[in-house]
Amino acid sequence: MCERTNLRALLLSQNILSVFTSFPASIDIDNLIQDGGANQLEEWIQPVTFCKADSEFDQDKIDPGFIKVFRLSQLISECLLASQERCVEKLTKLEDKYNDTEKEKDKLFQEILHLKETLTNAKKELKKRKEMLATSQNEMLGQNNADEYDQVYTYYYDVKINIRGRQGQGRH
Repeated sequence: MCERTNLRALLLSQNILSVFTSFPASIDIDNLIQDGGANQLEEWIQPVTFCKADSEFDQDKIDPGFIKVFRLSQLISECLLASQERCVEKLTKLEDKYNDTEKEKDKLFQEILHLKETLTNAKKELKKRKEMLATSQNEMLGQNNADEYDQVYTYYYDVKINIRGRQGQGRH
């Protein structure tokens, strides 16, 4: 804060603020310093940065060192403006990439919902077909159950008797 106040005092003492014709007298420098006044500063950064110091200042009334410092501050401001422009471009690209990613995420979410619905329907269909298969098997076994049971039992019984009979014949 002291440096800014000293700069203001220097500018006033050198009569620079009154000589600088594009700088309006209505700007309250103290208010800018206290409040930050970023919006007001944004209005003046380009005109101040790109003005010609040689034509704006009376070379006889101003110290040549001040002109050098002023020009140096202009170069620094130009550099900062270029950096700000690059940052804005990068931010815009990142916002676009973020929006594309969000769209892709929404698309994938919709696809997941569709696949879940498809899976649920497939499970319902599978359950329905299992029930139909079980019903068909029960119907088939219910009608032929006795015949199949008798055939299996008879076959088992015949095999067992034949095996015992052969074993019994060989022992005698």
